[in-house]
This record gives sequence, C-alpha cells and structure tokens, in this order.
Amino acid sequence: IAVAKSKLIALDASSGKTKWMVKTPRIFDELLAHDGNLFAATKRELLALRLNDGHVVWRTSPRSKIVAGPVYFNGLLAVPQDTEIGFFDTNSGRRLGELKFDDEISGPLVSSDPQRLWVLVGSKRLAAIEPAPDHSQGSETTPAIAKSKFWIQNAMAVQWPPKLVGNSLLIAAEHS
Repeated sequence: IAVAKSKLIALDASSGKTKWMVKTPRIFDELLAHDGNLFAATKRELLALRLNDGHVVWRTSPRSKIVAGPVYFNGLLAVPQDTEIGFFDTNSGRRLGELKFDDEISGPLVSSDPQRLWVLVGSKRLAAIEPAPDHSQGSETTPAIAKSKFWIQNAMAVQWPPKLVGNSLLIAAEHS
C-alpha cells in the first residue's frame, strides 16, 4: 500500500501493477491491516477498506482531531486524538470509549503487543496503556476500556516514536 498526497494505492507485490486506488484526504503514514481490512486515518476521519479491492467498508468522523493512524489494541482500534485515545469497533467504526489525558498526545501510538500501547503525552511524559481490569469504572455510554500509568514523568527532548527491539522499547531522550 502506498500513501500518496490524496490517495491510497494498493500495488501487486509481484508485478508492481496497481490493484486498486482510493481517493482520500491526506492519510497518516500509520496504516493497520487486520482481518482482511485496511484501517487508515486522516485528521478528521477514520476509515476501513477491504484489502482485496479497496472498497470502503465504513468511515467515521471522531469528535476531535486525529493526530496519527490507528493501532490494534485489545480487539479494538485505538486512535490518538488531541488529548485522548478513542477506541473504535473494527467491524462498524462505532466509538466505544476513550481514555483522556491532561495534555496533548504528541505522536503515533506504539504497540508492543496487543495488550499494551505506549503514548507520549505532551513532550515529557511516557505512558503505558493497558486494558482496564473492570469495565464498570466508566459510564454506561463510555465504559472504561483502558487505563494508563506514567512510566517517565519528566523526560526531555524525547524522540518519538521509539524503536521496538524484541521486548524492549528503546527511547532516545534527555532525562532530568
């Protein structure tokens, strides 16, 4: 899949020929292929396309600006938006909940496994996101899907996103 200025292009890996093309506003570089679908995001829209033909399965417009593409987390799509992570159903695009922060999300989410995400909050705090042990913590309309724990509180000049090497998350930062 190639991300162009105003379209997604699927190329046949053996021939290089175009399989399909979909016009879209500028797509974030982070794309997710899962269960026969391709999930992508623009600043204002999250969408699912069938991988085999590019047909748009669903599209949704979250209530706040998207800052990077989606990642797979605990059976859902996790999407970084302004000061929260929105969680969406992969089949319908329906928003199922969110995890709010007191500062902006500063780049893409990084998944070290399907049960843990990493997020840079502001420019100095690194948080680990894990599934909430008890969904009753949220309200009836937005259940608590995830919880966060800050691992680094005051990092300086963090280079994001980090590199994943085996089970290690490698971050370049000055620490005070």
